[in-house]
Amino acid sequence: MSTLAVNQITTQTGDTITLPTGKKIVGTDSGSIVVPGQILQVQTSTTSAQMSFTSTPSAWTDLTGMTVNITPKAVNNKILVTGVMYIGSNSNPNGGVRCYRSETSGGGNASAVGATGTADGTYIREGAFWNSDDFATGDYTLHDLSFQLEDTAPSTNQLTYKLQWSSSQSSGDVQYINRPKNGGNYGQGTMSISVAEIAV
Repeated sequence: MSTLAVNQITTQTGDTITLPTGKKIVGTDSGSIVVPGQILQVQTSTTSAQMSFTSTPSAWTDLTGMTVNITPKAVNNKILVTGVMYIGSNSNPNGGVRCYRSETSGGGNASAVGATGTADGTYIREGAFWNSDDFATGDYTLHDLSFQLEDTAPSTNQLTYKLQWSSSQSSGDVQYINRPKNGGNYGQGTMSISVAEIAV
């Protein structure tokens, strides 16, 4: 077997390179053949775990099961973060949800993804991609929240993406995940987060 080593390949004439019938190009790993816009990999985490917690002002709380890891093939590739979550509350959340990215080991390259605000306020949490002063109240109401965020791979180290909740409610009202206030008998949800690496 011989090896052809080149940095570029082009046509002698025209704009088409044709392989003979029955011949094919075989990549040796998942990243060996890359086309701009191609999805290189997808990682997903789902959970139907039901949670309830009291958020204190400016404190971010990890949502159980909403953490996913991905190791980019190249720096500056796009990372598309999508998913859905389910929130139950009979109170004003006065806060929001953020997607937090860091390097899995050491926590470097940490950043909020898709943030709408840069500073905490009465109803806004710094770094959140979704904020709300109020829900449609109801002890039996389960609200769905879908999201689609875009990030840029800062390195080829393994990255961790996770969803977190924060509230500015000084009264310590309880918020619920995957269930309404009155419990799972009145509604249930299975939330998910997916990260996809897209070649540039």
